[in-house]
Amino acid sequence: MKTLGMLTNGGDTPSLNSVLAAIKKAARMEGFDKIWGIEGGYLGLIEGRMKDITEREIEPAQGGSILYSLRDSPLPLEIPVDPKEKQLWEAKLQGAIKTIKDKHIDVLVAIGGDGTIAATKASVPYIHEETNCKVYAFPRTIDNDIRTFTSQNFENETIETAVAPGAPTAMLRIVDLTHRLKTTAETNKRVFTLETMGRDAGWLALAACYGGAEFVIVPEFDVSSDVENQLYDLVAEMYRESQSCVVAVSEGTKFDGVQLKKTAYGKRKLGGVGDLISLGGPVDDKRTIDGIQDALKKRNVVQISYPNGRQNQEEYRIVRAVDVRCQHGDYYPRMGGPSQYDMRLSEVLGDRLRKMLHDGKAEHMPVLARVVPFEELTVDVTSDVPFSKVEQMLLPVKSYFNPDRLTANLAFADFMNQIISEQDKKLVFGKAY
Repeated sequence: MKTLGMLTNGGDTPSLNSVLAAIKKAARMEGFDKIWGIEGGYLGLIEGRMKDITEREIEPAQGGSILYSLRDSPLPLEIPVDPKEKQLWEAKLQGAIKTIKDKHIDVLVAIGGDGTIAATKASVPYIHEETNCKVYAFPRTIDNDIRTFTSQNFENETIETAVAPGAPTAMLRIVDLTHRLKTTAETNKRVFTLETMGRDAGWLALAACYGGAEFVIVPEFDVSSDVENQLYDLVAEMYRESQSCVVAVSEGTKFDGVQLKKTAYGKRKLGGVGDLISLGGPVDDKRTIDGIQDALKKRNVVQISYPNGRQNQEEYRIVRAVDVRCQHGDYYPRMGGPSQYDMRLSEVLGDRLRKMLHDGKAEHMPVLARVVPFEELTVDVTSDVPFSKVEQMLLPVKSYFNPDRLTANLAFADFMNQIISEQDKKLVFGKAY
């Protein structure tokens, strides 16, 4: 009897159930008789928390994960050097190996981001020492920071980009949030910063430009004092023209190489950049940010309004300081079910996994080889890469970012045009998008 086990590890994404459904379909078509769902990621494998999902229907459009997930992996990203830490790690691995043996798992599929895949890669030699289990990885991320060796053809140029399940939906969520935020900014003559997730990679923040954000700050582009003032000048120029503005910022934005951190539940974590850029304050004991609100005052940029019926009558003109607010994207990109493109992406990568299972191509991960629109998403545009090549990939700022205007360029617009289906565009922008 052939048995497959699968787990979802790391932060949740909208595409997890669509990925699980795709993997299960691949396994059943390759003759696997038993499929175990491992609950709670690697901790569930270590503790033996399993459920038989062989006959269970998995709804690919359902958000979340029927197997739950664990934000932090109990396994380190690489083999520990310290003897005591290595001993503890090996003890945990023994729990995982025991589960693999007890449940007679022939194939293990680990679903996760670059951290999960790194932990999987480090564990494989130990698993092979005591079992015949073959290990595969399946990508998922909202940050889109896994190197998938995906190419994009734009104006006779080939760009190395990345696309993994979860990311198309997450970026669509930010597009939607930005598009909605613009209406409030315009109606109230306000400036908004929109803070998005993105510890190291700025994909989500840059996606806001597709939704109408005028400017963006990403972790890959360091905010020196000159860049800070450049941003203020651009916002001032925009506000004078349109009396509103939206600036997207990644939570991992760097100021002279320093990331802003806050304390939550006894732990240091990223966040607060949107408020900092809006209203100003210290980054650390060496750097203080003016903030957009004060910067606009210094540049004599004001909000101008008139009472009803008194439009452009100067004696009735009301002048106020520009109101600057921060909207936090927080967990919004993780919520709900997948986009149409995302579901299809999971499905075609599942088709690639089926071929990998058939060929016994273990220690590999299915990937999208070339960016194509929804209508062209088939197994023919997929490939697979070995664990050894999988690593974190940051936003390719040289290809996608305009440093002079602090915004996305046409190549990134082309990328977004392809990973958002026509149906999903209509849901966000309406029939007249």
